[in-house]
Amino acid sequence: MKTVIAKQTFKKVSAKQVELNPALADRLGKQRTAVEYSVPEYDAADLPELVAKHGQVIVTCLNEAIVNLAKGLFAAKPVDWNYKPDMESELSLDALATSFESVSRGRMLTLENATKLATWIQKNLAAIVTGVQVTDTNFQATQASAIIGVIAKYTAYEAKGADFSEKVVHRLNQIMEAIGDNEELLASFLEEPVLAGIFEALVKKFSKAVDEEITVDAL
Repeated sequence: MKTVIAKQTFKKVSAKQVELNPALADRLGKQRTAVEYSVPEYDAADLPELVAKHGQVIVTCLNEAIVNLAKGLFAAKPVDWNYKPDMESELSLDALATSFESVSRGRMLTLENATKLATWIQKNLAAIVTGVQVTDTNFQATQASAIIGVIAKYTAYEAKGADFSEKVVHRLNQIMEAIGDNEELLASFLEEPVLAGIFEALVKKFSKAVDEEITVDAL
C-alpha cells in the first residue's frame, strides 16, 4: 500500500447553511481554505491481504461502484427516456474497468484528465455546436467555449453555487447528446474510452453541487 495526497475544497458558507446550523453564523460568506490530506492507495500486490481481511467490504464497494456507473450512464442520456444500461456490455466488470482507465493517483477526475476532455471538445467544436443547435437554436459557439473553460479548470468553478452547477450539467448533457447523435463524433469520442469516464465524473461532480444546495425549505 502506498500513500498519496488528496485535496478537499469547500464552498462559501451560505445563509441557508447558517439557518440550518446557527453555529456557522460568524462564518457567513467565508470559505474554508482547501485542505490536503493523506489517503491510502492500494494496488494489485495488496489484493491477497485485502481479500483475506476485508473480502465482504471489497464486494460491497464493487457492487456500489457498478450501481454508480449505471447512474452515470442515465445522467449522460437525459433525453432518451427509453434508455436503460445493458448489464453485459455496460455494467460488466470490464465496463467498470474501462471507466477508470488512465486514472491519475486513483482518481478519474483530475485537472490533467479534464484537460484531455476539454481538448477533444475544442477539436470538435464546430460539429458539437451544430449538433446542440438542433435542439437549442440559441446555442452559440461562445457558450461551448465557456463550458470548455469550466471543464479544463473545473476546480475553480465547483463552488460557484447550485444555479451555476445546474447550468454546467445542462451544457454537459447537451454536448453529450450532440456527440451521441453524430456517428463520426461518437466514433472519435469512443476511441479514447477514458473520455466517457471523465465526462461522467464531471456530471456527477456538478450534479452533487446542485443536490447539496437542497434544504428543508425546498422539501
